[in-house]
Amino acid sequence: MKINRNSSRLLKPSYQIPIHPPTDVLMPLSPFDAVAIQTHVGILYAYRPPNPSNEVIQQGLCRVLAEYREFAGRLIFNDNGHQCILLNDEGMRFIEATCDSPLGSSIDKPSPDYLHLHPDVTGIEELAQVQLTRFACGSMVVGITTHHTVSDGLAVSHFLVAWGQTAKHLELQKTIVMERAHFSSEFLAKLKSKASVDNPCDKPYTTFECLTAHLWRKITSVRNLEGEVTTKVRIAVNGRFRMRNPDVPMSYPGNMVLWAWPRSKVRDLLTKPMGYADRLIHDEIARVDDNYFRSFIDFSGSKEKMEGLKSVYDEEEVVLSPDLDVNSWLKFPFYDLNFGFGPPHLFVPSYVQVEGWLVFLPSFSGTGDIDALISLFEKNTHVSFLYAFKPPNPSNEVIEQGLRRILAEYREFAGRLIFNDNGRQCILLNEEGIRFVEATSGSPLGSLMDKPSPYYLDMHPHSMVIEEALFQVQLTRFVCGSLVVGCTFHHAVSDLLSLSHFLTAWGQTVRNGTPPTA
Repeated sequence: MKINRNSSRLLKPSYQIPIHPPTDVLMPLSPFDAVAIQTHVGILYAYRPPNPSNEVIQQGLCRVLAEYREFAGRLIFNDNGHQCILLNDEGMRFIEATCDSPLGSSIDKPSPDYLHLHPDVTGIEELAQVQLTRFACGSMVVGITTHHTVSDGLAVSHFLVAWGQTAKHLELQKTIVMERAHFSSEFLAKLKSKASVDNPCDKPYTTFECLTAHLWRKITSVRNLEGEVTTKVRIAVNGRFRMRNPDVPMSYPGNMVLWAWPRSKVRDLLTKPMGYADRLIHDEIARVDDNYFRSFIDFSGSKEKMEGLKSVYDEEEVVLSPDLDVNSWLKFPFYDLNFGFGPPHLFVPSYVQVEGWLVFLPSFSGTGDIDALISLFEKNTHVSFLYAFKPPNPSNEVIEQGLRRILAEYREFAGRLIFNDNGRQCILLNEEGIRFVEATSGSPLGSLMDKPSPYYLDMHPHSMVIEEALFQVQLTRFVCGSLVVGCTFHHAVSDLLSLSHFLTAWGQTVRNGTPPTA
């Protein structure tokens, strides 16, 4: 087994706070530390593919070293001649290695090859070391050495588990994307009108309730959950709009929020009419009224109860599925921030990588539209891609006609995802259609397509999950005569190979006027 060590460097703690701890602190050894063996101990972990990138593993290690600083320190003697750990953040050794052979069974039986899978332990000052070895088969071996004076086996295992959890957290965040969905006032009016059909309440459902119900159903659908799973929505309810006698002033500077928790079985949410979700949300929000807030105040009135309160949010939680966390910023006067030259043209929260987090904002268009920022796993969104064609090109009308004809053969792309009575996800061949967008650019295409860039996002339809259409097309015409065809499709309907057959058939239909046999 030939191991190639490609890089070696020191990793220092990565603090997620602006003020870092001092680097001259001495941690005295305990009597148990003092009598422990004065050497490094090596251990190996072997993982089959898939595995996270070295970068993610390294980032996780740097972050966890901020909590376990002793592993990034150095052994020294203090002025009294007692051995201590100096928490100087000098770092631990991190080695990246590769092997051109597959791992196979070479690690199953102890052998001297083990010594090549972790860093050397002689003549070193680091108190902990790591070596990542990647094999041709995709397997990975993580070789670790730690100085026994610093920690025994159980304590080391806690450090390593924390490292894995941190890396897993970062890996999950890499697969979570935040996107903006725009809802026109016309669309919102239709939602409310549809919800009013089954509304037994005296008052109509609010725009917030209808949009939350719509997104709860759509997101639950693409998550592909089992029918018996319970899904909940955490909805922030502001007490300033609820409490009376006395009222709470809008300018009250502290927190004044409790939460409504509508819940449903996935099967019921997706098979019952939309009014079912609207009613669940409406009733749970209505429960968080003046009495609810005052009972919470009474409950937390004693010192013992107050000390027992804790946040409903887990800062380490990055995946909320099967649940959602929905926040409405629709009534907040953020757009009133004016320095004398007019209000901002855009207000948004920062990029939030918590799967299942949603916030509603008034659209900067100022026409009663709403923008929703939604964080989901990338796999739960549509897949998008672009085709660029030099002139000459057929007219949009001809391309559209060909698409209509080929959809008669590939009906699934014009259908909708639903759940049947058994809670199984299906494609309903209801011919609701695909989204077809026509766009133009006042610039030539030039080299715009040569290198991946955010401009790509403007050349295909919005790929957010709330779009019911399983296939979408955007034709963008440039002044030079070039044409970009941007497509998005739902991966639950088709993989790339079968999609390519559909697209090829579309092209043949445009050229020949007759669709080929599917």
